[in-house]
Amino acid sequence: MQSIAAGSVSYQGFLGKFFLAKPRSSTGYALAADKRQLRLGAGVHYDSSTEKYQIGVTARKNFQLGSSDTWLKVSQDALYDPKTQKPSGVSTAEVSKSVFNFTDTQDVRLLVGCNAFINHRGDIMKGLYGQIRENNWSLNTTFKNDWNIRYDL
Repeated sequence: MQSIAAGSVSYQGFLGKFFLAKPRSSTGYALAADKRQLRLGAGVHYDSSTEKYQIGVTARKNFQLGSSDTWLKVSQDALYDPKTQKPSGVSTAEVSKSVFNFTDTQDVRLLVGCNAFINHRGDIMKGLYGQIRENNWSLNTTFKNDWNIRYDL
């Protein structure tokens, strides 16, 4: 992301592996992958603005709400900074709705979420956010005075 006022560029990266908690049928065979399954993961996160990396584990679960294009996603990330040897974490809940065929060639996704960041001292910082996304472009807001337009590669 580029800051126009400061003229700087920052980036974040995550390298990890996710595992699906696959339920088994009564015959012992694994059932087909389902978007609602619990996903467990582990990996390394790097942030260029703080120049530090963290090791983390994550758990994510999706719940379908009514129609097939409305979802509730909850997630929990536990992070550990090996340099400071301090843990932290992030809890997130998001409701998203996909609007298929918004135009002839575009689909749009609307998202509203809240998160709570827990630092190594146990302080909790909460926040609301929203997003309107079309393919790689997104308009993001915190519903206060922050907003940005983002393009993901």
